[in-house]
Amino acid sequence: MTSTKPLIFILAVSLLAENGFSYSPPPPVNPDQGHPPPGTMDPASQQILHWAAQHPANQAGLVRDDQGCPVPSLTASLGIGSRGNLLLQDVFLINEIAAFNRERIPERVVHAKGHGAFGYFRLTHDISTLTKADFLNGVGKTTRVAFRVSTVRGARGSSDIEREGRGFAVKFYTADGIFDLVGNGAGTFPIRDPMLFNDLNRSRKRNPVTNVKDQTTRWDFGSLRPEGIMHTLKTFSDHGANTRVISGFGVHAFKFVNKQGVPVFVKFHFPSQQPFRWFNSTEIELIAGLDPDYSQRDLYNAIARHDYPRWLVKIQVMTVEQALKYPVNPFDATKVWRPEEFPLIDVGEFILNENPVDQFNDMEQLAFSPERMVPGIEPSPDRMLIGRMFSYPDAQRYRLGINFAQIAVNRPIMPVKNYIRDGFMAENPNGGGGPNYFPNSFHGPGQNQSAAQSVFHVNGIVDRFDTVDDLDDNYRLARLYLYKDLTPEHRRRVARNLGGSLAGARRDIAERAIRNMFLRITPEFGKQVRDDMLEKIASNDISNDE
Repeated sequence: MTSTKPLIFILAVSLLAENGFSYSPPPPVNPDQGHPPPGTMDPASQQILHWAAQHPANQAGLVRDDQGCPVPSLTASLGIGSRGNLLLQDVFLINEIAAFNRERIPERVVHAKGHGAFGYFRLTHDISTLTKADFLNGVGKTTRVAFRVSTVRGARGSSDIEREGRGFAVKFYTADGIFDLVGNGAGTFPIRDPMLFNDLNRSRKRNPVTNVKDQTTRWDFGSLRPEGIMHTLKTFSDHGANTRVISGFGVHAFKFVNKQGVPVFVKFHFPSQQPFRWFNSTEIELIAGLDPDYSQRDLYNAIARHDYPRWLVKIQVMTVEQALKYPVNPFDATKVWRPEEFPLIDVGEFILNENPVDQFNDMEQLAFSPERMVPGIEPSPDRMLIGRMFSYPDAQRYRLGINFAQIAVNRPIMPVKNYIRDGFMAENPNGGGGPNYFPNSFHGPGQNQSAAQSVFHVNGIVDRFDTVDDLDDNYRLARLYLYKDLTPEHRRRVARNLGGSLAGARRDIAERAIRNMFLRITPEFGKQVRDDMLEKIASNDISNDE
């Protein structure tokens, strides 16, 4: 049968041309000029060839099983003659089948489709007056990092260039332990209370009956919880399709504490230093069909070509006094701190220069847990942060086991000493012969009072507060984003992208979303979104009345 791949590619190029885009294969040394067709010999495609060249056949050796025993054959099972039954005593066959059945661990419930690399963070500016965190003290200090970027709702086999939210996570292997900064590419969250976390994600994943993505459920939830307006606008902006150029944000407010015990609140920003390239909806659909691993391939190839991706690290700072006087909740994760009020301060940069050696070991088992903070960095009253501080490590315990922190990629660079023992996949020495309780009289490790968190006082009424009282501020920030941060052309594309998505939802739900979300930003913007939705419905002959 003749392959249809060339025909599909020709049709894709033709469709791009109809939308004002031309395709010309880029020089293989510059990934920023375009994307070579899948199957060409880019660095990702050549990986196995390079490995074979570096590992000659005369050094390959002979196969041994996981117990170190030699394996007699990798092509023939143990059986009675050439047509008789197989024998259960073929332990090599049983081991092969059993191992294959268990090759996959539970997939991440969200952020399953992701990729990343390793590199280093370098401190370029002194912020010792703000925090005692070791890796943020001493200009020029470098810290190894692991990085992962991911889509939110897609399964592992989905496209990594779909228009949706993006996870942006950095693991810092510091001298004081692991610091995990688990943010995203939008700068905000769609919700402000973790009680809604499960429902948010269920509304955006597959319909439990049809098993297909459902725009109606997405916009039903979004229109009933319009606090997510900032996150929605960013997702449907030019930043909504992921490439290695994505900028990142820590999203949450964190507390920095210096050596004198003085606290301030900060937000992290990671501006990308790669040339920006946005994709329209037609391009996204075509690339997703041709190469669903587009972004992963792009990142791998960039590092393989020594075109190392680089991000700046900046922070915004809010004093305790400013937080107390701020007119709205400064710890609301659905909002941003405007740079006009809280300017970005340079901290450092991180550079990715090392591709994973093995995707399973280095990326699939890579575990980010927002509760992993080092002395000098503490949580703020951000409700989403506090909820995630339980949710994420609990997800890792389910996915990887109780001892997930002992897996090499999650292990700190400093020796681990504690009284936790045993459990699934506990590694040696598992405490050795030392005492497994505290206090003890037998020279077990002691406490470190210098790691104590700062003292703070709280008072208030304990109740379940559905915090929708300052929703109007979300629309103020949305107006600033659309009309101050974006060009008219970019703003026009946001409206068109929103209209295209709403066209796939039931009409009354779509109209409610426009009414509750976009008309409240400005009547002009809301009308443009509705017009684009109606145009999309008419062009596709879509009926979404029922």
